[in-house]
Amino acid sequence: MKKVMYAQVIINQPNINIDQYFDYKIPEKLLNNIKIGQRVIVPFGRGNKKIDAFIIKIKSFSYVKEKRLKYIEQIIDLEPMLSSNQLKLSQWIKNNYLCLHIEAIQLMIPTGMNLEKKINIILNKNITTEKLLCNLINEEEKKILEYLIANKGEIWLELLQKEFKGNLYKKILQMAKKKYISIEEHFYTKVSDKREKYITLSGKYKSKDKYLKEISKNAHKQLEIINSLEHHPISYSELYKDLKFNKSSIDSLLKKGLIKINSQMLFRNPYNDKNFSYPELKLTTEQENIVKEFKKLSVIEPQKMLIHGVTGSGKTEVYLNMIQIMLKEGKQSILLVPEISLTPQMVERVMGRFGEQVSILHSGLSLGEKYDQWKRIKSGKANIVIGARSAIFAPLDKLGLIIIDEEHENTYKSSIRPRYHVREIGEKRCEYESCHLVLGTATPSIESYYKSMNKEYKLFSLEKRIDNNPMPKITFVDMRNELKEGNYSILSNILKKEIRDKLNKKQQIILFLNRRGYSTFISCRECGYVEKCPNCDVSLIYHHTQGGLMCHYCGYHKTPSKICPDCKGNKIKFFGTGTQKVENIIKKEFSDARILRMDIDTTKNKGAHARILNSFKSSEADILIGTQMIAKGLDFPNVTLVGIIIADTSLNLPDFRAAERTFQLTTQVAGRAGRGMISGNVIVQTYNPEHYSLIHAKNHDYKSFYQEEIAIRKEMLYPPFSNIINIIFSNENEDKVIKFSHKFYKNIINYLKSTDKNYLLNDVYKPVPAQITRISNKYRWHLIIKTKEVDEFRNILRDLYREHLCRYNEINIAIDIDPVSLL
Repeated sequence: MKKVMYAQVIINQPNINIDQYFDYKIPEKLLNNIKIGQRVIVPFGRGNKKIDAFIIKIKSFSYVKEKRLKYIEQIIDLEPMLSSNQLKLSQWIKNNYLCLHIEAIQLMIPTGMNLEKKINIILNKNITTEKLLCNLINEEEKKILEYLIANKGEIWLELLQKEFKGNLYKKILQMAKKKYISIEEHFYTKVSDKREKYITLSGKYKSKDKYLKEISKNAHKQLEIINSLEHHPISYSELYKDLKFNKSSIDSLLKKGLIKINSQMLFRNPYNDKNFSYPELKLTTEQENIVKEFKKLSVIEPQKMLIHGVTGSGKTEVYLNMIQIMLKEGKQSILLVPEISLTPQMVERVMGRFGEQVSILHSGLSLGEKYDQWKRIKSGKANIVIGARSAIFAPLDKLGLIIIDEEHENTYKSSIRPRYHVREIGEKRCEYESCHLVLGTATPSIESYYKSMNKEYKLFSLEKRIDNNPMPKITFVDMRNELKEGNYSILSNILKKEIRDKLNKKQQIILFLNRRGYSTFISCRECGYVEKCPNCDVSLIYHHTQGGLMCHYCGYHKTPSKICPDCKGNKIKFFGTGTQKVENIIKKEFSDARILRMDIDTTKNKGAHARILNSFKSSEADILIGTQMIAKGLDFPNVTLVGIIIADTSLNLPDFRAAERTFQLTTQVAGRAGRGMISGNVIVQTYNPEHYSLIHAKNHDYKSFYQEEIAIRKEMLYPPFSNIINIIFSNENEDKVIKFSHKFYKNIINYLKSTDKNYLLNDVYKPVPAQITRISNKYRWHLIIKTKEVDEFRNILRDLYREHLCRYNEINIAIDIDPVSLL
């Protein structure tokens, strides 16, 4: 008798009440095929509802009573979807970011791969029209059975639901118990392999002529098909769309046994029609020193490195050389970029160098493309993965190197649960898989540079641009003086003059404004009324092209009022500036200029990022206007002027990182100028030219900025000298939010007192209204914890959070550990 084996599983359903492991018996027929990391179907709960789960562990014993244990019913995937390292990482994510374990696991599964369930209702063969006359069958059941008879005895539950209201599923279960019907559950995924049918010669004869002899001379289409098949198979799409053959010709050839139909899997490649080429470049002395040092250190032990390179210093070429070193060692690499807009340019370079060894993962791909890329990576056909945030979870099993380009960017932090940071995931993955981590940027985050100063990261510098090109000259324009001189335009006189000069010289220009839309807000000049979103505590933004007001938080939109709703006056005015308004002003000022705009509104459609950037790269436009999408990483040699319309936008935010973001944005945007043979100029328009972040950006002096900023952080005990936890409470009822947030605060305080941790009491700040007090009609309060003992608070919050989700879930709680913004 074979020994019984058990599997420990996690149910694939994000529910706090089942966020635990369940034991199941492994049936003998599945014993040889079952593996850790596989998905399986299990009966779950009192009703034995079939549901999918992931196998976490296989063991020879269980503490659960034998009579309570159920059997696994089915294996979904022959090969495990998750490796042991991925399972280990998912456990760390759960503990570190206070999320459910299944939420952490789902980060590693491509969108569309989750199982969906369809229920088929089948009429019992004994049920006939005559039997419906029986008094034992009630009226509601009769109607359902009559409907089933009319539909040939079976129907999908979702279709039946359209005809019958109420809790139909409960009624169906009752009818199944009475043996009137049976229920079949079918599992499927939204995405699967794409297959295409194609035809070939059947192999009946060796020569084409013998095939042709069996066809009438008048059957011209059939003769054409045989002639076409002589050299290669033909797909169905080619047959019908391109060659214009008809179905009857195909059917006739099939009946004669002259052709056969096969199918093959199609790989959905987003770059299928592209032919990239990117030659290997001669390294500068600085680049070569970094590559040599990496090669030497990489064979000793896994490295954590920060490459601080000025804009245009050739960090990408260093990355490519590091990837090449990994390939020679039989290792794989992940290269991350912060924005989808940067992906096309990086893809062109990496695929141009490494060809078919490269796979791409980002949110701009279709479900099918993501699935095919994931399968290709999982099967070992790709050795290099490029992508945005989610690519950090790429299932490479021989990982040797993770590169995070522009490591300072906020987009590397997830804004939804699990609220992970790519940098932290990268560090942990490198620890588990013994690989190297390389961070690169011209403007390191304060936290990363602090780690390099304290030897946690090995610091390398690239202080010169390629070909010793000079850094762009940065000129500040004090917009207060422009107003005094009578210039009320958003464009200073200096910027207008520079734009005209570059247009005359056939050089290109980038204009940056980190605010999309046409106007920031609409207000009545008589009473001061401002049009606000009825669901959120923010002003509505005017979008000229859509001709309406829009909320950038919940999507609410309306037609702007001509009459003030408050005072009934007609002095309505558009205030502020967005990218659309800048575009309109530029068109009026420079009617001869060809203009492109790049923001969320112009890049909604698939492939829009690449189309805009390729158009600008090909000199089909003179001026590119954009938001932070154009602020970093892009390389256009003919751009000799960058204009920053308002440098103070990020500086005025109520956030301790405001100065850091202002320095980073100014430096990064300025770095787009003068990357070719012609030196570049940068015009920075500001109302605060004396601020230290702007002064150091003007001087291209990161080190001085860091010294000034780190001193402030140390004095105020901000990161990296502490960790911040931001807990946001939200609900449609403000009184409930206020009451619950204070209760949650008291629970933390009471816990600290009861466990003799009074020294942590001052780390917890009382709840206050969030900076944006209402979003999507939900009021928001938040509670800040600023501490050096973040693990202590993780343990406290884990218990309180679980209790909340189980008992008080009408109030939404979002716990963000080390948030990138406190807004």
